[in-house]
Amino acid sequence: MLDHLVKTEIEILSAARRGAALPHHVGIADKLRTTLLNKIFASDRRVKVPASARSVLPGSELRLEEIRSRWNKSRAELLDFVSQGSSELLDKGIFRHPVGGWMGITQILEFFSVHLIHHSYQLDRIRRSVPLDRT
Repeated sequence: MLDHLVKTEIEILSAARRGAALPHHVGIADKLRTTLLNKIFASDRRVKVPASARSVLPGSELRLEEIRSRWNKSRAELLDFVSQGSSELLDKGIFRHPVGGWMGITQILEFFSVHLIHHSYQLDRIRRSVPLDRT
């Protein structure tokens, strides 16, 4: 799951960098789809990764230290991107989510937040399914 979270953030940041060069209008339909997407992700509802985003599925050979290193690097790059971004781009679509539509940087950061919440429910399901040895 951690690998998936990191891959998602890396892919979105990469797309946002490209999208910042040619920003799109964020229409009312994009805003409504993004709001619905965020509400779903803030719930414990199970969601499948869209076919167009299969590249963010977790790999099979995972080491926690490698994942942590990639996430730290990605988060530093995200901070750099946000801090150097133009305020003119705040309301412009720089990333097109396969379900949510065009998102600006604010919506991207909100998505990252609800994406983490969404997977916390997954962790809770895993915890409940694994019997604890209390000895």
